[in-house]
Amino acid sequence: MTRDDSSGQQQRHAFLSVFLTLLALGLGLLVLVFLSGGFFLYVVLFGGGILMLGAFHYLLWGRAFSQETSGEREEEQLRQRAAEMETDQRWHPPETRVRR
Repeated sequence: MTRDDSSGQQQRHAFLSVFLTLLALGLGLLVLVFLSGGFFLYVVLFGGGILMLGAFHYLLWGRAFSQETSGEREEEQLRQRAAEMETDQRWHPPETRVRR
């Protein structure tokens, strides 16, 4: 079996796991809706509305903030690289020659 076959098989396993989990959750929610006479549907819709509000909030504010601070992140990364290079320049390998 080549490496490509194993990675494709792993992807199928991952997809199957996610698909079966979502299917079980969907069926469980459907059973709860039927058992509660439709009341649980409102609970599911309310939870979905909260998720949509959170996604809208991220798209509106979180992404803008992330783009706004990207320059500061880049400066900090450059500062850290410069500090690493400075410490690397001070370090010298130990002398391994045997002196007689």
